[in-house]
Amino acid sequence: MTIEEMFYYFDDKYGDKFNWGIISYRASHFVEEFKKEVGDNDPMFQKDICAVARSYSAGDVLFWVDDEKDTYRIYHLTYSHKEDKFLRFVEMENIEKVKEFLERQFIDEYL
Repeated sequence: MTIEEMFYYFDDKYGDKFNWGIISYRASHFVEEFKKEVGDNDPMFQKDICAVARSYSAGDVLFWVDDEKDTYRIYHLTYSHKEDKFLRFVEMENIEKVKEFLERQFIDEYL
C-alpha cells in the first residue's frame, strides 16, 4: 500500500469528514518547522525525513523517515519556534500500521 492508496481508501470510506490529507512533496515548511522544534541535538535532526500528510484538526504531521526500515512518525508541531526536548510523536514501522492508527484515531475522536 502507498500513501496515495491509503488516502483513496479514507476518501472512499469517510469522504470529506476524514481529517487528514496528503502534503505535496514540495511543502518543505513542515520539515523546516520540525527541525526548529526538535533541535539539532535530537537524532531525528540528522535524518532525511519527508512530510507526507497532515491533520486538518490538529498540529499533527506524518513524516516518513529515510532509513533502512519503513519508518513513519507523527509529530505534534507546536509552531512555538523554540526547541522542545519533549516533542510528542508516535512511531509506526510501516504504512499499514499508519493506516490502522489514523483510522482508529478518527473513529475514536471524530465519529
